Amino acid sequence: MNRLFLVLRGIEPSDPSLKKLRNRLLFINIAALTIVVAASMMIVYLTTYNRVQNEIEKRLREIPAGVSENIRLWQGIQDISDVFGLGSEIVSADGGVIVGGSVDFPIDYSKTFVANISPKGQITVFSLIEMSDREYFGAVQLALAGGNARGPLLIRGESWHYKVGTTTLMETSGVEEYQTSVVFLNTDEESGRLKGLALSLLIIGLSAIAVILYLSYFLANRAMVPVQANMDRQRRFVADASHELKTPLAVITMNGEAAKGTTDIREITENMANIEAAATRMDSLVRNLLTLAREEETKPVVSAFDLSAVMEEEAGRVEAILFEKDIRFVFEKPEAPLIVKTDREKLKMAVDILFDNAVKYTPAGGFVSVIIRPAAGKAKPQIIVKNTGAYLSLEDRSRIFDRFYRADKSRNSGTGGHGGHGIGLAIAKETIHGLGGQIRAESVLIEDGTAVNQFIISL
Repeated sequence: MNRLFLVLRGIEPSDPSLKKLRNRLLFINIAALTIVVAASMMIVYLTTYNRVQNEIEKRLREIPAGVSENIRLWQGIQDISDVFGLGSEIVSADGGVIVGGSVDFPIDYSKTFVANISPKGQITVFSLIEMSDREYFGAVQLALAGGNARGPLLIRGESWHYKVGTTTLMETSGVEEYQTSVVFLNTDEESGRLKGLALSLLIIGLSAIAVILYLSYFLANRAMVPVQANMDRQRRFVADASHELKTPLAVITMNGEAAKGTTDIREITENMANIEAAATRMDSLVRNLLTLAREEETKPVVSAFDLSAVMEEEAGRVEAILFEKDIRFVFEKPEAPLIVKTDREKLKMAVDILFDNAVKYTPAGGFVSVIIRPAAGKAKPQIIVKNTGAYLSLEDRSRIFDRFYRADKSRNSGTGGHGGHGIGLAIAKETIHGLGGQIRAESVLIEDGTAVNQFIISL
């Protein structure tokens, strides 16, 4: 369970600068996504809100400001008030049913009522809703105080929308009299839906932000993994390069001091030879480092050429050396020319490193073979360099292309990589990757305790 949590949590970067970079990325990511989520939720809510308001407006327009079938009548008695000039109290009529004609409007009168106010301040309420006179009168007061607003009003703990209008009451001696009509509509259900929607959107939004925060944290940590690995490799590179340079510098210093403290020509000559060898080693290391740096920056010069012919030419360079070391050499190529398009010189440099490695690590009596394979199906053209030598463990094969890594774990300049510094295979890897290809190492243990190692370049 703990392992699962650590995997889901992601790998924390150990470098403080990377943690700051991760936190900055998290802040920007969360801020941007929060804005997007909030805006999306707001759009959903406002769209729904406008649709509900339009429905309410439509229903308010459909309610007639008059008497329909089976509408009970409340009649207010005029008592001029200071605010509205309306009756201060609404008293119920005898509860009789007033029939206003044969028209039956398709209105749910259990959720609506109408109040008409005559020019003399008389209030007539048409309703099927059981409310007290004071509640009706309070609703009319609130509606008239709101003017042209649509509400909602809070009546008996429920939400009501209303519409205030003016209708012609009668015409006397050429003078028209008007009455004010207020139509009320119970919208408690709609308000509840909107509140429920707002709560749901809030919960969904907060949950989405929480999930996004967690995933962003996890992905940010994962994104820092290659950066952290690269920084670790750079630190190891600097440390290893310092170590490689420190050894010849120490040799130069010690032999220089020894040469100054003696007059023996033979000792001086020996000291100077040691200084020259150390300087040559340093020069080789610096050249390799510069080559590695250039390989990461320079672009390949692509041309078409016969891969078999070029590799045969390069193999001929080491064949004589292998013969002198009693190492058998085999070269295999396809019968037809194998034309490839890549950087010829860069490819030759990478293959030369593999050849030098094979020469260095193959014992007397062993063999080195170079195999050129044409493309087949999805497989790309390959260059395979095989040699007998020490077995490469799984760890060795995974790290053998790292800078300054030596499979034999020794620091002897006579072994381990191009020029004895452990960066030859790193140069080969950077070169092949720069050409868009891949390189890998394989090792198969054979019966006599040795192994057959092979390096495969796929173009």
